[in-house]
Amino acid sequence: MKSKSRPRRPSAAPQTAAIPRPSGWPWWQWTLLGLAALLIAYELYAPALHGPFLFDDLYLPYTRAESERMPLRDWIGNVRPTLMFTFWLNYRFAGMDTYSYHVTNVFLHTAATVLVFLLLRRLLRLSAPAQGQIEDESRDRLLALAGAAIFLVHPIQTEAVAYIASRSDILSTLAGYGGLCVFLHRRGEALSAPEAAAVLLLTGIAALSKEQGVALVPVFLLADYFWHPGFALQGIRRNWKLYLPMIAGGLALTPHMLAVIRYAGEAGFGMKDLQWHEYGLSQFRVIWHYLRLLVLPAGLNLDPALPISRSIWQHGAWAGAAGILGLVAAAWRVRRRYPLAAFGVLAFLVLIAPTSSVMPIRDLAAERRLYFPMIGFLAVVCGLVQRWKPPRRALAAGAGILVLAMAWGTRSRAELYGDPIALWQDTAEKSPGKSRAHFQLAYAYYEAGRCQQASEEFERTSKLQKPDVRLLLDWALALDCAGNPEQALARLRQAAGLEPNVNVQATLGMIHGKQGQYAQALAALAEAKKIDPAFAMTYVYEGNVYMAQGDPAKARELYGRAIQLDPLNPIAAQAAANLERRMGGRP
Repeated sequence: MKSKSRPRRPSAAPQTAAIPRPSGWPWWQWTLLGLAALLIAYELYAPALHGPFLFDDLYLPYTRAESERMPLRDWIGNVRPTLMFTFWLNYRFAGMDTYSYHVTNVFLHTAATVLVFLLLRRLLRLSAPAQGQIEDESRDRLLALAGAAIFLVHPIQTEAVAYIASRSDILSTLAGYGGLCVFLHRRGEALSAPEAAAVLLLTGIAALSKEQGVALVPVFLLADYFWHPGFALQGIRRNWKLYLPMIAGGLALTPHMLAVIRYAGEAGFGMKDLQWHEYGLSQFRVIWHYLRLLVLPAGLNLDPALPISRSIWQHGAWAGAAGILGLVAAAWRVRRRYPLAAFGVLAFLVLIAPTSSVMPIRDLAAERRLYFPMIGFLAVVCGLVQRWKPPRRALAAGAGILVLAMAWGTRSRAELYGDPIALWQDTAEKSPGKSRAHFQLAYAYYEAGRCQQASEEFERTSKLQKPDVRLLLDWALALDCAGNPEQALARLRQAAGLEPNVNVQATLGMIHGKQGQYAQALAALAEAKKIDPAFAMTYVYEGNVYMAQGDPAKARELYGRAIQLDPLNPIAAQAAANLERRMGGRP
């Protein structure tokens, strides 16, 4: 007669009760560790701390004219509320001073580094029994410290830390690693109610900082498989306090997430020029590009130019796919002999999946996307080194040399982020065929008053992409600044022929007015008011025309109208103040 009870499937690791917990450090050692990490991070990123807003930074809420009047609910009511709340705090305390935003990123990066140390130290302890012996605790601590130091100073992190808009990656990682830390450091086989609540809260904060936080759920399952017995139904039942709310929350958020994915402009399945299978095929190659940068961080690029694989045979997508399948198979095969390295491989691929799977994103690759899955890579490195068992002195010396070399690379990279011209020059040199890099370089030249160089770079951009309204408008402003008003007017007329645009018509009026062509100026400004009567700059430029024609009363009225429409417009306020000084208070 067959027994009704099934034989228990062997797990990847023995009972966690047999795993000794590392002895704790006194509070002053933790304080010194945190302060040392913060000072190192501050010094490495010091060249970028006063750097200007860059790229997508310019489209965040704090750059809007109405930011001062926006209530908190308008900041956090749309997407990534946790992220937007931190931006709201920066704006309230420091306005548009970029130093506050950059220092916040450095502080959050340091906090994430401390969590990396805690995670690696715990994972090293969990993996030791699977190797048949308890490793020396001091060597595990040194190895965890080396892994955390690599996380702190690795040059690949520069984009996430020095680029303000990338705070979403840091916040999501900080909260997610915190949840994983609670999960791995739990007291028993099953999570207690407070532990489950803490993991749920931190995972929710991670997802509300950036959508990639949802990838933590399968990592929890992986951790249960590798480090706790009774996986599958037994493990899920044991931790129902965690998994049941996660499943319920995931189902509740699914319609919202699908809507975001479908209609997002720069990401989602609604993109017409990049299909889901093309993006997925390309990511087989991109993941290997990422791994190369982690191992050898040379050739870092803010805007890498990687071709799209339209088929499995294009650009080596088949080789990338075969390599990843082989990597997964190898990790599964050696999961008992090298548990930490195997766990790291699988966790890395899971955590990078939100940006490197089949959901199309406009940019095939971005260095900041490696911040979230970095713990997987570090787990692989630590697992292999732990198995290798190098002498402590050799380990310390090797780690020290590696960390110093990486710190030098990070400092050099941070210097670029402190100078937008140098950053975009570097990017354009590495991606010469990418129009966006040249456009951003041209804009940086224009912002610095190097208008002739800006004009030439905008012209170079126009040869790499079909000129749109934004390119033509900025090109016209650079040409006007460089003393070529006729060429500027030609670019603006070209832009006006593409679509009705209030900014184009207002700028036409501004340049005509500067040339003394008042009739043409007023005609263009009248057209601008037809397109959008609430655009404040139209009235500023019209006021300038009437001022030049000797009608200060009309100019005062128009400046007042501009200020009424946009009370925080500095150009309108300055024009009105100049008029009052010139008129001496006369009506």
